[in-house]
Amino acid sequence: MSSLRKRVVVLGVMVLSIFAFQGSVFAANSDKCTAITSVPFTITAGGSYCLTQDFIMPGTFTSGTAIAVTVDNVTIDLGGYTLSNLAAGNGTTAIGIQALAQNNVTVQNGTVRGFYIGIQLTGTSGTATDSSGHLVQNVRADLNRFISIQVLGLGIVARQNQVLHTGGSTASGVGFTVGIQIGGDGAEAVDNSVIDTIPASLTGQAVGILINAKSNFSGALVDGNRIANVGTPQNGTEGIAAGAGASQTLIVNDCISNFGQGILFTLSGKYRDNITINATFSYQGGTDAGNNQ
Repeated sequence: MSSLRKRVVVLGVMVLSIFAFQGSVFAANSDKCTAITSVPFTITAGGSYCLTQDFIMPGTFTSGTAIAVTVDNVTIDLGGYTLSNLAAGNGTTAIGIQALAQNNVTVQNGTVRGFYIGIQLTGTSGTATDSSGHLVQNVRADLNRFISIQVLGLGIVARQNQVLHTGGSTASGVGFTVGIQIGGDGAEAVDNSVIDTIPASLTGQAVGILINAKSNFSGALVDGNRIANVGTPQNGTEGIAAGAGASQTLIVNDCISNFGQGILFTLSGKYRDNITINATFSYQGGTDAGNNQ
């Protein structure tokens, strides 16, 4: 076989291989999902689920859960649509998407708006001990009243989410507001934007990203997030707080502006390569590992 012919044959094999690879990727991304056609909706079997339209909850939806997950290994793809509970007002205790004491639940690609807690994937009673593997990504969570995104468990990840205008709850017993809460061994909050996290009252507390749970854990990572409030820093506001139960937390590469406290450690941890601006107190607790401004 001539050298030129050999090259043509090799090129042909490479092209066929590329098309075969693209076909396998396309097939993997085109898996069918079960459409969620009405809410409230309860997921009782593992698999992929998707929204095919916006859902606007009525003003009477002041409690309960719009989408509840009661089984492991579930993906909810919002498909660019919105799940909204704005009409219920600041007094609502309703939850947008919830999975308690489950494993491997993913929520992605859409908007969750106006709930008491927008997305809640946790262990029993807010622990991180009977929950694992959750992923929340590419979600816009806006105008939620108490917590926008709460993910607690072993190896959980909240990444590339846009969290806006969290706060305003008038529900009984609410003393603080949280944009994103993570907790559990190896928990991660990466590349999120958390803007305008407002205390529920003049004497309340607000935290952009909170690392804590009702159980002890270690090794959480908060990396590459943008956390900002609008206007003058308020007392009781914290950009990132590693609170109760959270030891050996790593906080790196974050940008924080307009908080009373930039980064706060209650237990052990390190921080490096962070920038704060217009913070009354930039850093408190933990170990400065360098290059913080």
